[in-house]
Amino acid sequence: MTALGLSQYTTALRCWLGDPSNHLSRATSSQLDKQLGVRHPLHRKKLQLAIASRMGSYPSLAATSPSERIEGSTASASWISQWLDDVGLPQYKDAFHEACVDPRVLNVLTWEDLAFLKVTSLLHAVSIKRGIQVLTLEPLINIAELKGKVLREHNFDSSVLLRRSNSSPTFNDSANNNINNNSGSNGVAQEVERWTNHRVMEWLKTVDLSEYAPNLRGSGVHGALLVYEVRFNAEVLAALLSIPASKTLLRRHLNTHFKVNTSLYRDNY
Repeated sequence: MTALGLSQYTTALRCWLGDPSNHLSRATSSQLDKQLGVRHPLHRKKLQLAIASRMGSYPSLAATSPSERIEGSTASASWISQWLDDVGLPQYKDAFHEACVDPRVLNVLTWEDLAFLKVTSLLHAVSIKRGIQVLTLEPLINIAELKGKVLREHNFDSSVLLRRSNSSPTFNDSANNNINNNSGSNGVAQEVERWTNHRVMEWLKTVDLSEYAPNLRGSGVHGALLVYEVRFNAEVLAALLSIPASKTLLRRHLNTHFKVNTSLYRDNY
């Protein structure tokens, strides 16, 4: 229980297990609530997932790095905190930490769970869902893979996320032409889907929108949201950036660069 960050329930659990007829692997959600006092729904979910994993009925998640496992409470808290920064939603850290959310719980969060975590903004909820999605997909490295939609599990390895511009390939004109002409399979695709919130702000600076980039802090905008959420378009981004509707040329400029970064995915995914 301590390893899960649920040590507050240890005493009640020991008393409950004192009855030979009780077994944690058979405990229902109602029993966890009423008999063990695990009233927080996400604490119950975390405990049940951990039990299922121990029993072999739920896959154990891999390490976030060779030296750190995400299943320990300290590692999980650190991982979640960094991930919320990456997707641009640091304001939810306290709620996620109080709920003891780890990657295993994150993977099965429902809309009801998000509401319990006080994620009431639809944009933020979708941002979280898309942020989870990119961690379960392998990045698309070349055009052949993109066309074939070859997607493999990342197993929640957050090191795949691109936090700085120097860690991301450049989308050059020749690669762009290859995609548009349906020719060539060796072009390097710009891995926008792995951009963090900070990386998106860096991109805005490179397209002469540095004045508006800081407005994306806490917005939930990241690469996976840009490319996988079809309801998210340049108009929504312009509104989040607080670019006045009267600045039509600036909005058109943003729309042009937005399409360059997203059409590759939306046309082929």
